[in-house]
Amino acid sequence: MTATPPGRQRKDTLTQAIAGLTWVLPVATSVFVFYVAGAFAGGILYDLPLWVLLLPSVPSLLVTWVALVVALVDATSRPSDQLSEGSRLAWLMALAFLNVLAFLPYWLAVARRPLRPTQP
Repeated sequence: MTATPPGRQRKDTLTQAIAGLTWVLPVATSVFVFYVAGAFAGGILYDLPLWVLLLPSVPSLLVTWVALVVALVDATSRPSDQLSEGSRLAWLMALAFLNVLAFLPYWLAVARRPLRPTQP
């Protein structure tokens, strides 16, 4: 039985910790939808200045970036019996280009299933 090198074990643990945060994907989509709806309502109904409409975009962007990292780590760390190479590439492309719009479908189709660690 071979021992796992400490650097590899730390990387695997970090990857599992990040991939365990998939709950942030639907949260990021919800935050984005609420921000866009609030910006439209604030701009149309209340005629707010542009800087007031852009100020709440900072939390939305931060949550989206965190969710993008979580989704990409989750998609790349899933074993091939859970996510085939073709599907993995399609999801990675969708997440990279459509990010906030692809978070909810990815979460519903893939990320809700528990990540099983690969055996060496």
